This record gives sequence, C-alpha cells and structure tokens, in this order.
Amino acid sequence: MEKFVDRLFEICGQSLTKTKIRQLIDQGYCTLNGTIHRIATTPCKRGDRVEILKKEPQLQIPKLSSMPIVYE
Repeated sequence: MEKFVDRLFEICGQSLTKTKIRQLIDQGYCTLNGTIHRIATTPCKRGDRVEILKKEPQLQIPKLSSMPIVYE
C-alpha cells in the first residue's frame, strides 16, 4: 500500500477533488480503501489508503488558483 492520496495532495495542494481521484480509479490506476463506493459521497482525505494497480500516472493537475475561469 502507498499513501497515494498524500502524494496527490503534495502535487496538487488542496485543489485535489474527489472527482480527480474518481477519474484515476475509473482509469484503473488505484482503489481507495479497497472500494470506490465512498468516493461518491465522501471526499478523499489525507491518510486514505490507496492501492496502486498500475504504474502511477503522471499528473498535471493545476492548483485551484491557477485554473482559468470559464464563463458560459
């Protein structure tokens, strides 16, 4: 087991969202605490146990402050 969530927080700061983690899980990179069911209702937090199923992806997730604002 790796503390993958901690590494993601280090890369992304607090802008890491449960959606980003869900995308990694859906792509088959990892499982969160052995399941994906709590992703839908509970945000990921530091210390969550994540098992890496494939090679760790190269993440290019911008911090919240650097994300462009899109008006629709």
